[in-house]
Amino acid sequence: MLDFCTSELGCFIEEDLWNTLRTYISECGWTFFFQDFCFTCQRPHKLLLDEQNRPHADNEAAIEFLDGFSVSAKNGTLAFNCDQFNNLFIPDGTCFFSVI
Repeated sequence: MLDFCTSELGCFIEEDLWNTLRTYISECGWTFFFQDFCFTCQRPHKLLLDEQNRPHADNEAAIEFLDGFSVSAKNGTLAFNCDQFNNLFIPDGTCFFSVI
């Protein structure tokens, strides 16, 4: 998007800042943004989607990472064990959030 804005629309962007952002995006994988924090992780090695391109799998993890972390999903609603995040979301429970 920024490439289009700078090359086609003539928008100005500081080159060093843009190169840093481009490197971050290409090297860091996924970043999940929340109200007070974010976390970044590598891209998953397995990602299963439904017809609307939402994470979905009936009898297996819909998203799996090489380190063994996995996320179950049904029709875009993700569920994972919050203990893996040091009880960051809901102590001793399962975290749910939807992908629109």
